[in-house]
Amino acid sequence: MFEEIKIFLIVSLNSLPLGSIYCLLALSYVLIFKATKIMNLCQGEIMMLGAYVTYSAVNSKLPFVPAVLIALLITAFAVFPLEKFIVRKFMGKPIFVSIMATVGLGILLRGLIGLLWGVEQKVLYFPHFEKMVRLPLLHMNFGKLSIILTAIVFILVLELFFRTSRIGMAMRSTASNLSASMIMGVNVGHIFSLSWIFASVVSVFTGVFLAKLFILEPGISQYGFIALSALVLGGVDSVMGTIIAGYLVGLAENLSIFYLGGESKSLAGFVIMFSVLMIKPYGLFGIKKIERV
Repeated sequence: MFEEIKIFLIVSLNSLPLGSIYCLLALSYVLIFKATKIMNLCQGEIMMLGAYVTYSAVNSKLPFVPAVLIALLITAFAVFPLEKFIVRKFMGKPIFVSIMATVGLGILLRGLIGLLWGVEQKVLYFPHFEKMVRLPLLHMNFGKLSIILTAIVFILVLELFFRTSRIGMAMRSTASNLSASMIMGVNVGHIFSLSWIFASVVSVFTGVFLAKLFILEPGISQYGFIALSALVLGGVDSVMGTIIAGYLVGLAENLSIFYLGGESKSLAGFVIMFSVLMIKPYGLFGIKKIERV
């Protein structure tokens, strides 16, 4: 009995890197949705773009950290015109319009990435990724531990940013009441662009970790859709709910692989999501909205 509990704890603790990936990706969705009320379904492709740019920079003999910084800049410059000249046109439209528009952008980005980098699998260099770190019940390499620590840092920074910074408070204000924010002098267009750029920064880090945790190929964009299950499970307007749901989905996938086999991995998160939504349609921590008609 004790041995079974120990195995369960080890499997659960080793789900933290994957859970951190889903947590970060879901947070990038929340950043955009909370500021613009647009559901950006091309976030997986933006994440993939950052990973491929990092790969090219590393292959050009740049050190790893400058390569990631260059990827952050290039991805931000790519995202800015997409938001400003395409996605912003759908502001105020029904949410399914922005969903279809961003799905189309995702297909376009995936095609461009395939043309520029090809579709074959690539290996991204990450210094000291395989170096082992041994802790009680947790034998994990440095790279996986870095994913967990990065997720914790982003969570804390974003929480402080939204609560204490003027831009963060302006983003919250814009999300809650767009018209009132404009009357109060908030540069709404500026806030929209910043939310997309901040989300792309989170996505680039996620893409780099994901590419090394598994393999770099166009298929890694599918993790953006898996992260959607965490977003919906936690509640699309809840940062804390998204964080908890991201780790729940990662835990569910790891446990299903261990006990049921690898074929069940892609179903685990969605099974949990649908099960919860049958009871709580707004997610675990989502705000219930009642409209009078």
